[in-house]
Parts: sequence; structure tokens; C-alpha cells
Amino acid sequence: MSGPHVAILESDEWDRYRAALGYVTELAQQVAEETAALERTNYLIRGADLLRVQIWRDLCDAHGLDAEVDYAVDEAGRVSVKSGRDDA
Repeated sequence: MSGPHVAILESDEWDRYRAALGYVTELAQQVAEETAALERTNYLIRGADLLRVQIWRDLCDAHGLDAEVDYAVDEAGRVSVKSGRDDA
């Protein structure tokens, strides 16, 4: 459940964030069994997730939002503060 919208992300901003999140998901699905490959994959996943976090922080900064607040973003890029549990 989310509160009122506090910002609307530009489509290119939202696309960039979703792409970074997609990279993390894709890399996690491609984990190899070999130890060396697993270690490399782990570093790639960490790097992709750091990229996602930095993009999110940049988006929040650009829109005057606190990056430490728990936000929900809908498919249209509308940002709102999460007001409760979603799994009810």
C-alpha cells in the first residue's frame, strides 16, 4: 500500500532504473556452477546492484526526495511513500 505520489520520474529516468534492476536479475539467473565463474558472477551482481542504488540515489536527489525513505514506484514512474505492508 502506498501514500500519495511525491514525484513522477521522467520516462528515461524510470527506464534507466528498471534496466539496472533488470541487469541484477539477469545476472543472478546466469550464475555458473564453476567456483571461479561463480566468484566473477558475484562481483558482477554486486556491481550491477551498486549501479542500481546509485541511479536511485541520483533520481531521488534530482527530485528532492530522501533516498533513505521506502518508496513505491508504479509502472508509470509515479513515486509514492510506502505507508504499510504490501503483503496483507
